[in-house]
Amino acid sequence: MRVEISTSLIRENLLHNWTKPPRSEVEISAISDKMSTDLVQYSIPSTNQDRKDHLRAVCRLGAELRGLISLHPSNWQFGGWDQTEGLRSGFITVFPQLLKEGQPVGQRDIIRV
Repeated sequence: MRVEISTSLIRENLLHNWTKPPRSEVEISAISDKMSTDLVQYSIPSTNQDRKDHLRAVCRLGAELRGLISLHPSNWQFGGWDQTEGLRSGFITVFPQLLKEGQPVGQRDIIRV
């Protein structure tokens, strides 16, 4: 579940069409609403609004980060998820490695499965 959330956040907020300006509030709401709907089966009904509000805040932060990265003169990338290999090794990547000009600047976050 953590991998799915991380993947969705990065794919939808950070990697989607770098040439466009940062996402509008309408786009952020659409992304967070879809994620919330995908997670509803795992949630406690009384926390639905809290989950929606939190996801919207995280997506808004992701959109701001995308804007900052797209304006930066360096080339920023996220490393691979290692989903297939990771499962065989007993670990999964929760958040991929961050690379600046091809050099690691942030380590990937992994958990044991």
